[in-house]
Amino acid sequence: MTQPQHRALRYATPATVRWVVDDDRVIVVDIVSGTTQVLTGREALIWRCLGRCQDLQRLVDLVHRISGLSAAAAEQQLSEIFEHWTELGLFYRVATHRYG
Repeated sequence: MTQPQHRALRYATPATVRWVVDDDRVIVVDIVSGTTQVLTGREALIWRCLGRCQDLQRLVDLVHRISGLSAAAAEQQLSEIFEHWTELGLFYRVATHRYG
């Protein structure tokens, strides 16, 4: 799953990461290391939305609407979630190049 761009970065999931949606949670597994993460609440919702919505602004708007946070606070929360997922190995950063 290619992830949305955040500032000058784009995120992607490693080829070894698989996930399944189970009721109100998302279970994410690295099939090589066996590491498992269970995402619940807002994190589960965001993960599920990433498969359909790869536009950061749409995700910010979603978090803003469901949480009552300001748009800036929603963007900050997304940034923190993406960083947390990167630390867990669920995401990695892909540099983007803009020419023009």
